[in-house]
Amino acid sequence: MSGLPDVLKIPDGPEKLSIPAGDLPVSALIKLELPPQRTSSIFTHPTDYLSELAPTITTFNVTEIVVPPSHVVKALGRAILLDPELQSIVLVHSPAQGGKDIRYPLWFATIWSLMERVREARTLWRPAVQQVTEMIKKSTTSESAAQHARAAIEALDMLPWDGSVKGFRTGGTVDDLARWFTKDWLRSDHEDQMLEILASDLGLTDSSTLSIRNSFFVNSLAQAYDAPEAYRAGEKHQWLRKIGQALATKDRTRLGTITNKNENHWVALAIDCEKESVGYGDGFGDDPSRLLRKHVDWWIREHLGTTFTWGDLPVAKQNDPYSCGILGYFDLAHWCDSKRFPLPKCTAASMADERLKMFLRIVERHKAEGFVSEARDYEFTFAHPHEIAGDQDKGSNVEAVPTGSEYTNSEQSTPSAPPSPSPRKTLPLKPPAPLQPPPPSSPSSVHSHSSEDKFPFHVPVEDERPITPTGPKRTHSE
Repeated sequence: MSGLPDVLKIPDGPEKLSIPAGDLPVSALIKLELPPQRTSSIFTHPTDYLSELAPTITTFNVTEIVVPPSHVVKALGRAILLDPELQSIVLVHSPAQGGKDIRYPLWFATIWSLMERVREARTLWRPAVQQVTEMIKKSTTSESAAQHARAAIEALDMLPWDGSVKGFRTGGTVDDLARWFTKDWLRSDHEDQMLEILASDLGLTDSSTLSIRNSFFVNSLAQAYDAPEAYRAGEKHQWLRKIGQALATKDRTRLGTITNKNENHWVALAIDCEKESVGYGDGFGDDPSRLLRKHVDWWIREHLGTTFTWGDLPVAKQNDPYSCGILGYFDLAHWCDSKRFPLPKCTAASMADERLKMFLRIVERHKAEGFVSEARDYEFTFAHPHEIAGDQDKGSNVEAVPTGSEYTNSEQSTPSAPPSPSPRKTLPLKPPAPLQPPPPSSPSSVHSHSSEDKFPFHVPVEDERPITPTGPKRTHSE
């Protein structure tokens, strides 16, 4: 909290202890009791809660005071930063706990803001854990699936609720791991985590003839297609040109990825140079879009001077509206090694089990933080647009992610606020406008949290990180 002005810094004392530490296990988070919060109020403007008069109360029990509605909490800090004359907070939303002569210090807004982050994470994890708990109790759940479910819940005892997922170049937040417990649509971070695991399982190195690319790869092709001259000469696409050149020289003979179709469905894509074919795997059995074919065909002709034949990959048939994310992984893995990765059956029970098994794989790597340095040994096999500047210095193929193409992989379902493991950008603060309660946030709106060392009043921007179906993360509908 070193970036906060003094008036927003929580003093050392019992008030500061009311904010749970970032290393609190998820299992403890879901049991955590927080102060009650209003869901609505006639007071919707942050200035309704602020006063230029000095505080009259400096010692109080934080846990007993009703919290204003979420949209007010998120706006209070920004309003305080804009007006240096403000000195105190008035509880207009809770007359029983305050009046015009009862005023609290401004740092109370910081406590509310930090609690809001905790509340959002708890809101994600509670129903997620409940779903898995109910799964264990079902008589139809197999013993192996129940065992995976129990292991997943036990893993929450050692999983800190706050921060980013470690062990992956794609990042992602711990909050997002709750989706593995549910039927919620998977985001690009989930897809890229599975792709990294697949690359590791296949033992790929920078000399392998097979290349597994992240879920942003097709977006890159679309951007290159839209600006061919810039693609051929610009540094921005140098990494993508190197991949094409490797296919032309047969240093690479196969390339596989998962991409998002129509911003609402995950599919597998596989290029085989030896067979001169492009394989497309859609669990619903639909054909590839015209733009996808156009962009892939153009890129192949650009580097190989020929046109490949398109065909269908063997896929697991999808018969629900939410399993395309994990089935896309299995379809691609099956293409890579059909004996090692058989196609699963798409039943509610099997998909729930496969999600939990993948969650356990991810948590295992999250604990083994040293994997990141190992993964960089084959950076050209799995280059990711979220790379840091240090990798660019080493010559890795790194690119910013484009927006505005068919393959801008918004998250599944409706668009939502973008979570991001990368540093958040801020914009110059603008005078606050009257607020209206926003629509209920989806689970995808929760970001990386920190109760101590992050500035809690960021102004969100439209693209906090590249859209790789979840660059800034919008939702990938199925």
